[in-house]
Amino acid sequence: MQALTAAGSEARVFDVPASTATSVDAARVIGTELSTIVKSILVIADGNPVLVLTGGDRRVDRDKVGALFGAAKTRLAGPDEVVQLTGFRVGGVAPVGHRTPLPIVLDRRLYEHKTVYASAGPAHAVFGVEPAELERITGARVEDVTI
Repeated sequence: MQALTAAGSEARVFDVPASTATSVDAARVIGTELSTIVKSILVIADGNPVLVLTGGDRRVDRDKVGALFGAAKTRLAGPDEVVQLTGFRVGGVAPVGHRTPLPIVLDRRLYEHKTVYASAGPAHAVFGVEPAELERITGARVEDVTI
């Protein structure tokens, strides 16, 4: 993925033999714990998109995300919004290379792992990265944003 190179990352994309469209699928195919899979969840906070990166075993707390941005109302983005804003389909939203620049929040629990695995866009492409490197290449704000 060119976005990784553009961000100065040495992370390498690798192909897997089956779809990684869900966190459970990705963990099974890669052979890792569900908590090491990075989910990219697009939240709309008072009409403004925020991309949340969290572990596959976690649920995003939209109220916490909203509080970070002073938003009174939050909702999950719909599939068409996800494509429009990120350029990726639901189930394959990479943490970098978005169509629209987005504020990004990285759930602090990802730091519990040495390596985490994120989508590289296509359903059969992923990359492994240290959480600190993921924070750096995304410009993410590290917060507690899960239930």
